[in-house]
Amino acid sequence: MPESMHGGDIYSYEREYGEKPLDFSSNINPLRMQKAVLAALCEAAIHADCYPDPHSTSLCRKLAQFEQVAQDWVLCSGGAADLIYRIVYAYRPKRALLLAPSFSEYEAALRAGKCRIQFARLEATEQFQLTEAFLEELTSGYDILFLCNPNNPTGQIIPANLMEKIVKKCRENQILLVVDECFLDFSEHFQELTVKKYLQNNPYLIVLKAFTKTFALAGARLGYILCSNRDLLEQIAAAGQPWPVSTLAQAAGEAALQNAAEYLEKTRKYLKREREFLRYGLTCCGYKVFESHANYLFFLAQDTQLVQKMRQEGILIRGCENYRGLGPGYYRIAIRRHEDNIKLLGAFERI
Repeated sequence: MPESMHGGDIYSYEREYGEKPLDFSSNINPLRMQKAVLAALCEAAIHADCYPDPHSTSLCRKLAQFEQVAQDWVLCSGGAADLIYRIVYAYRPKRALLLAPSFSEYEAALRAGKCRIQFARLEATEQFQLTEAFLEELTSGYDILFLCNPNNPTGQIIPANLMEKIVKKCRENQILLVVDECFLDFSEHFQELTVKKYLQNNPYLIVLKAFTKTFALAGARLGYILCSNRDLLEQIAAAGQPWPVSTLAQAAGEAALQNAAEYLEKTRKYLKREREFLRYGLTCCGYKVFESHANYLFFLAQDTQLVQKMRQEGILIRGCENYRGLGPGYYRIAIRRHEDNIKLLGAFERI
């Protein structure tokens, strides 16, 4: 089997060492799954002998209320990655524009769809921040653009005024803009930064989100998109298998939304405190830490063997050299519970 391109591979570690590691390689909500969600999963298991609702009707209704959009703008599927592939298969773009570095599944899906890709490089000298110069790249020669906000793995956000200009220019040039906001609810500025406000009467905009990171439901596989283009939504829905969301995932999603506002506000306050704690600790270890608006930190170290050394300490971190546009020495760590974060810094200090 090919090696995973992503974090979260606790299984190979267990096979090698016979125990579970501390996983800082996957960016899951450190407050963990809510008790009500676990209860809903257990209750839904009783009905696992029946097919799930193919349209996730009840879940979509509650998502529409949570996101404050029309219900027929919502489409659920088995995780954000599944929706990325569905979008590409449905839209069939011929030429795409991507940032480098950014989430690798955009490129993987586009290459599977035989799409030509142009890359706009984010520079370390600019802290990997997207700038106004990017607007010059947005010409009518492209069919689709994926943007991750906050970006993965850097944690940088796209300023609201720049994003507004990008949305406008994409619409003018008929470029389908897919904005991945899977980490945006972790940012204190989520209301200001979301592009949901531009969805109305805009057939060239899709917002991508997931329960995976936000509600600590990575194993359940549940993602969704928001789009006012009903024809495009129907094409995306038809681009995959007919039961995209399991009965258990639908139940978990509905339960997660019941207390979502309070849970996410508590998460944001926790992350703000722990992000600074980890940033200070990493800086004291001599690493260059970049600004982050997500539930992870991106940093540069002279030691290019940190993944292997931390693995021997029983800790998984994400080496980022396989991100396009990055090389050895770049790493990403999730923000976990405080006691785990202390263990992480202790391991870094020993190394």
